[in-house]
Amino acid sequence: MALLVVLGGIHLAGAIVHLFYSRIWDWATDLEQLKPVNRQAALAMNGMVAYLLGFFGVVDLLWAFRVVEREPLMVMAIIGYWVARMILQLIYYDMRQRLSQILSVAFVFMIVGHASLLG
Repeated sequence: MALLVVLGGIHLAGAIVHLFYSRIWDWATDLEQLKPVNRQAALAMNGMVAYLLGFFGVVDLLWAFRVVEREPLMVMAIIGYWVARMILQLIYYDMRQRLSQILSVAFVFMIVGHASLLG
């Protein structure tokens, strides 16, 4: 139960961060340089990431408190999200940056944490 609460908390914290992403990273300045369709796409994709992380957080907490039965397919979907996110991290982000390294450790934790639910 404790692991699921931690995983759910991380998901919910990530969702909250993504809700304020444009302010945290000063997107108002950066996104103005993009064409409107690209700016809108970036904002929409960020909103979808916030939604997905929030959804995963709620699912983790529902499992933790046994409100709903844990579904292996859903666990695998969450793992798949984090594996894909880790791959994108390695492709697009500068891994010499401290923040990239910290996020990569967090992504691996999310993968391993959820994978342990399957065993």
